[in-house]
Amino acid sequence: MVILDCMGQSNLALGEWKSHLPQQSGNYVTQTEDKIIYSNFWNLIFIDKEDMTPTFLSKVEGLSEVGINIVEYDPTNNQLVVVYEDSNIDLIREDGAIINIPNIKLNNSISGDKRINSIAFDALGNVYLATGFGVVSFDGATGIFSSTTITNLRVNDISYLDDRIYAATIEGLYSLDLSDGGLNLNDFSLWEIIDEAFGLSSLNEVFQVEAAENYIYVGFQQEVFRGDYKKGFAEFFAPESNDLRLSFINSSNSYLITGYQGSDFVSPVYFFLNDAIIQGVEGCVNVVLGAEVDESGRVWYADDFPIIRLSRNIQEGCEQITYNSPFHHTISDIDIKDGVVYACDGGVSDNFQYLFSRNGFYIKDGLSWTNFNEFNSSDIRNNELLSFFRIKADQFSDRLYVGSYWGGLLELDQSDNTITVYTQENSTLEGAIGDLARERITGIALDESANLWVSTYGAGRPLNVRTPEGVWSSFSVNAPSTISNITFDDLGVLWCTISGSSGGVLLYDGGDDVLTASDDRQRYINQFNSEIDAPVNEVTKDLSGEMWVATDEGPVIFDCSRDAIEEDCQGLRQIVEIDSIAAFLLADQTITAIEVDGANRKWFGTTNGIFVQSDDGEEQLFRFTEDNSPLFDNSIQDIAYEPISGEMYIATNRGMISYKTETTGGNQRNLLSDIYAYPNPVEPDYFGPVAIKGLATDAEVKITDLNGNLVGQKQALGGTAIWDLIGLDGTPVETGVYLVFSNQSRSIGSPDGVATKILVIR
Repeated sequence: MVILDCMGQSNLALGEWKSHLPQQSGNYVTQTEDKIIYSNFWNLIFIDKEDMTPTFLSKVEGLSEVGINIVEYDPTNNQLVVVYEDSNIDLIREDGAIINIPNIKLNNSISGDKRINSIAFDALGNVYLATGFGVVSFDGATGIFSSTTITNLRVNDISYLDDRIYAATIEGLYSLDLSDGGLNLNDFSLWEIIDEAFGLSSLNEVFQVEAAENYIYVGFQQEVFRGDYKKGFAEFFAPESNDLRLSFINSSNSYLITGYQGSDFVSPVYFFLNDAIIQGVEGCVNVVLGAEVDESGRVWYADDFPIIRLSRNIQEGCEQITYNSPFHHTISDIDIKDGVVYACDGGVSDNFQYLFSRNGFYIKDGLSWTNFNEFNSSDIRNNELLSFFRIKADQFSDRLYVGSYWGGLLELDQSDNTITVYTQENSTLEGAIGDLARERITGIALDESANLWVSTYGAGRPLNVRTPEGVWSSFSVNAPSTISNITFDDLGVLWCTISGSSGGVLLYDGGDDVLTASDDRQRYINQFNSEIDAPVNEVTKDLSGEMWVATDEGPVIFDCSRDAIEEDCQGLRQIVEIDSIAAFLLADQTITAIEVDGANRKWFGTTNGIFVQSDDGEEQLFRFTEDNSPLFDNSIQDIAYEPISGEMYIATNRGMISYKTETTGGNQRNLLSDIYAYPNPVEPDYFGPVAIKGLATDAEVKITDLNGNLVGQKQALGGTAIWDLIGLDGTPVETGVYLVFSNQSRSIGSPDGVATKILVIR
């Protein structure tokens, strides 16, 4: 089977997406002649059996969605069948084409449990599905459904042997003879129960059924029975311990394999060959979900715990495989500094309750990910730091700050990876009222004097500051102490998001002496004294200094010409036209995050996808959802802009993804050494746009041929101008060298004209 190489490239084209999904685990495993194939919730991992090189496939590269449940190789049709949690199905063909079959997912006439629990194949190329409502079959070559048997019993597993289909249900094992071509496959009354007359109980739930070596193996809670329809069944195997529960039965390269799950992560796996019983490598798996034996005798385990595990043979060795990726998909906060992306795991519910997450935080430097959590850091483990909720890179040093909602503030010195933890024992950080043992960090920011500000949710004195000299102080506020995030405006005023239905925004000016409250000023903005009339989720400063407040009913803009603490600064709600009717901008959307790109365009993350608006908010430029884009989920947790590459990083409920915008961060002036165009040269088979990067913000760009004839004129979006290779006459430009000239449109002082060249080959 051939699977196309779908590894993401480091240099994205304009408008392209890239996934940043965890590739640390394999929850389901199958194999083809040349590949081991793992799936997890987010993507598929194809491992070449010969050289062990991996290839990854996610929604960005063509899968229909995330939420993978089952993946099985169909040998008759030489394709991979991928089943999702919502019963959607993808067929991945030999040439890499992906065919979507959403019939069960979209069938509203099916009531109750529609989940697909197992897959089986017959010799004619038909695919059988065990579901919560019955058994469904379709032609694997055409994708056309042929039968639906409503059993009114949950079917846990399904298998095929000698023209018979076997269904493991919650009320015993059922079988149907398929040799009669005129049989009505939809009639469940034609199915026969394999009961006591055949040596099986008709009252107990059957969890597993597997065909192997001309036998049918039937799995109950612990015991495995072996037999067939003609001769009946007898007990084949049961583990010695009553504490074990059967997890799977699988046949693979002449072996029958049974896997069990027990308490304390005891998970033995047994291999059967010619009536010999061999136990697999003990301790190699924690919560086993499956196993495959390849042609060379290697065993590939699927496990509910992270990290892919294999042994070189059944009884020897245990290896672990990790791939370069973030440790987990949950992300609550993203920060970016000098091209490095920082993200933390979250672990806090929407109403700020503990979720006890142990996944840590992640750092992406170039193409490399580094993960920090209790599994690889004794400092995190020994200090019981759970639920990392906020993350901030220090713009003045190599320090990184990560806030735990369970145990204080972590400081990572990235120069030597040393960790310092601040709690109420060595700082002014306080626990929450009613839960004094827990310092719930919900906001981290640094002011222009390198003072570190930290908010602690629900504390009596929820605002804290630490000077560069290491001196701490804390302050009470004249607003609810449920501060969920903090950020600074251009005047050095701290904007604190107050969560809850009666929340708003607290403005806090620390004064000249940040360690004392005597010169501090505060103003609490809410529904009674401003345009804010809905719960507030975040505050973001745009490139012009305006503060955009994200609420459950759209954004509120504070463009205060002086000090926002002045009582006359009440904010405004942008009015836009929708179908010729005036309305407030995104008033029907819950805004969860706001970010600005290099052209000051606003990216609104909502519970309903992403809206991209012009810099003033009046014009909608893009609308991204999970249905019309590779977005993994419509629920957006955070958005962060990387100005060097122009990538917008987006954290959804189901993982992080990035999008290459048409913008980059601009310079104050054009810098000749920074100007370049790509792709360059433009090859004959390329028909997309050319990006001219490294310009001053909003620079004017003129493009001429070698004779000086003007063929294009553009304005930079941030520091990037986009040329579509169309001349002023509306036709594509011909082969030739084109010169790019730019003068900063807002230049002050000496001119800063620059030039670069673009070679176009047609």
